[in-house]
Amino acid sequence: MKLLKFEWKKMLRQKKFLILFLIVLACVLGMFYRNVVFQENIAKGLSESMIPHLSEVLQLQQQFEEVQENENSSKNFQVGYENAQNMKQAFEELQMAVQNENWAQYPKFELNFLQTIKTHLELGGTYNSISADDLAKRMEKDSILIELQLPYEDEKYSLAVPNFMKVTATTLFSVFGIVLLVLMVGNVMTGEYESNSIKMLYTQPLKKSKAILSKYMIMVLAITISIVSFLVSGFIFPHLFGGNSGSFSYPQLVNGIEGYTYITTREYLIKYLILFFVVASFALSLVMLLSIVLKNRFSTMVLSLTVLSMGIFLTSQLELLQTIFNPFYFFLFQEVMERFFGMGSLWCALIPFIYSIIILMLCIVTVKKEASIQFGKKVTVRPFRKGKTLQESKGLSAIGLFEWRKLIRQGYIQQIFIGMMVLIIGGYVLLTYLSNEAEQDFIRSTKAGIKETEEHIIPWEKENLKGKLITVEKLEQKEGMLSKKEKDQLDRSKTSVMNYQNNLEHTQSMLEMTKSMLNGYQQEEWQVFYEYWLYQNRLWKGEISAGPQIGYVSDLTNFTFKASIAEKEWLTEKEIPPVLPVEYVYNIYEDFPNKLDMFDWKRKTQRLDHTGLFYTYSFFNLLIYLIPLAILIFLLGTGFSNEKGERKTLHFLKTQPLSRAKIYIGKAWISLGLSIAFAIGLLLFMLVLGSIGNRFGDWEYPVLHYDTVAEVEQTGYKGITSTEGGFHFIAMGDYVMETSLLFISVLVFLVAMSLVISLFFNNNVSTIMATAVISIGGYFLSQLLYASGMIHLLPFTYLNIGKIANGEMAVQLNNTAIETWVGISSLLVSTGILLVLGIILFCKKSNK
Repeated sequence: MKLLKFEWKKMLRQKKFLILFLIVLACVLGMFYRNVVFQENIAKGLSESMIPHLSEVLQLQQQFEEVQENENSSKNFQVGYENAQNMKQAFEELQMAVQNENWAQYPKFELNFLQTIKTHLELGGTYNSISADDLAKRMEKDSILIELQLPYEDEKYSLAVPNFMKVTATTLFSVFGIVLLVLMVGNVMTGEYESNSIKMLYTQPLKKSKAILSKYMIMVLAITISIVSFLVSGFIFPHLFGGNSGSFSYPQLVNGIEGYTYITTREYLIKYLILFFVVASFALSLVMLLSIVLKNRFSTMVLSLTVLSMGIFLTSQLELLQTIFNPFYFFLFQEVMERFFGMGSLWCALIPFIYSIIILMLCIVTVKKEASIQFGKKVTVRPFRKGKTLQESKGLSAIGLFEWRKLIRQGYIQQIFIGMMVLIIGGYVLLTYLSNEAEQDFIRSTKAGIKETEEHIIPWEKENLKGKLITVEKLEQKEGMLSKKEKDQLDRSKTSVMNYQNNLEHTQSMLEMTKSMLNGYQQEEWQVFYEYWLYQNRLWKGEISAGPQIGYVSDLTNFTFKASIAEKEWLTEKEIPPVLPVEYVYNIYEDFPNKLDMFDWKRKTQRLDHTGLFYTYSFFNLLIYLIPLAILIFLLGTGFSNEKGERKTLHFLKTQPLSRAKIYIGKAWISLGLSIAFAIGLLLFMLVLGSIGNRFGDWEYPVLHYDTVAEVEQTGYKGITSTEGGFHFIAMGDYVMETSLLFISVLVFLVAMSLVISLFFNNNVSTIMATAVISIGGYFLSQLLYASGMIHLLPFTYLNIGKIANGEMAVQLNNTAIETWVGISSLLVSTGILLVLGIILFCKKSNK
């Protein structure tokens, strides 16, 4: 207990708990401010979602009125007509509730409207604006709200305490929260090794296992503090700034493997926070083990984040690893909540905690055996250039050379170089495996479909056709002796024969096309391959007909179909090999009622290939660039915080015959120069590795680019328009060039900003945390200020590189000026401003 108290006081002196508390408070307050800003979007969003219903309700009403003129005696028709009238009235009441923001009555009006849809479907009608599954879910939710007398709350922008806390928890306590904890308290062991205070700790009359346990308990305490901080601030802020109490009984939809259910917000929060607690415990125990083994703060942080990132990425990509017995699967918080926790099960939460205990035992065993691997340290360190001095090195070149040699001597560059090479090669191996698996799955599923059609579907259709032909033949033999009932039967049978013949012909035609497509893929006859998928996309879209009584109903947007067709036309024209899967083009306009469907959609449409160009494209498209970006900032952006702290080597620099400006410029020069060199080397290595492993790739491969409303409305617009928005395609080579330049610009901007921030902190972790908070906060602020005409000038707008190059950010923020070259200019100008600001601040702080 005394040892734990000692560790507690140490953490208080370092102010880490205070910083963690303030970060959580800032995140909660930022989320609440976002919800306040977007309040007006709630009614607008609901009104837009009701447009398809409006069109279908009016069309249905018109159909019944047209039929009523000729037929009004059918009882079934009268019931359907009355229900259509009720549907129109209920929809108008629902619209009025949305316009008046009458959220207390909204569930009742929506339930009335949905009930008329259900009645219409029960009467044999069709309704395409909502699926049967979604209809049942929404009706059940409305029934719960009415029973509990609760108003409607928006899922994203609610100001009610329970719903706001649920949204904030799922945002804050995600992988971001894990990384935050690792950076804040992940160095509790390495700090002891680097300052050699671990020797004092081990000389005390206590077991080493107790020292390890106390460190681990402090880490767990940090998790608890973050959760408690969230609960307190999440409850208080809405009450202080215009929110409302709400109800923790508000229903939350969760979709499991066996179906769906609704649980209360209270239950959802409890389960989610338990999930975060056990996952964070596992992550921090893993960091502790690496700390004991490596005994180096920088190496521990880099390797910890790399292991966690690769574990999460591999798990998200490989279905084989998506099991509760894999601890990294629990980092996919939303999916785990959907599949397991939300359905009433909590026992699987023990699995990551058990792994955490096992790792903790390994830590104790490792400490007792004093096993250690230390990188970058040698018994004998030889001087540079065999001790010969450089007479000509003066001023700025001298301080630059000194900073360069310092980095080499510390061994961090070598570690980063090796780590990045392992990361890139491992990523390429994974991408090769996934792309080969996608190809094998495509061939396997296509062959299985062909076999199913040949052996079951066609024989079944032929048997049905044969039966109907026999019936027609028997009835026709009676000629004039048929009764009225038999004549009706004969007419229906002839119609059925015609339909079965059409279906059989269509099935046989599709079978031949599928065989031809598969053969075309295997023989690399891309024209034949794309013709099949163009036909399929146009058929599913409804541009062409497969014949009478053969129709296709799809919930996908018009944008998806148009983009998919245009992409295949581009590929056909330029004779470019396909990248699987090819059915659809992923885009931002598809909306799904639950996250499981969204996950499946992403997996089914995610293109995978292991050419050099496509590997580099995936590096940006899948946000993998964030990993080396964070590592390089940690290595090169900590700047002067390295020179302060316990050793205070900054005093030595200030005693040299150099101006303060030259000291700062020398450090910035090396940091920015190495950043650019690392970035260029990283990108070139990916291209070369992919080219050696497969081939360079297709420069002209199409990448979807979104166009803003202003661009679409311009005279002479050459893109393609759809119901949802406009788009065109750009060459993948151009996309990679633009994203690469943006990546370098973002890197030098963040390193320059981190150097300025390092002037105010005495340790690397605080500098990195402040850089991360400012960067993330600036990025989200740019999203909130979307209405501002100056948003394109903010450098933080361009941190999501992929969304800039493909126009997604410009569409989301409705600003045509947000594009690659404006972003590069903004980032480089901001970098120059930060360098000047850093020089001024360093000179002022040095004179104090």
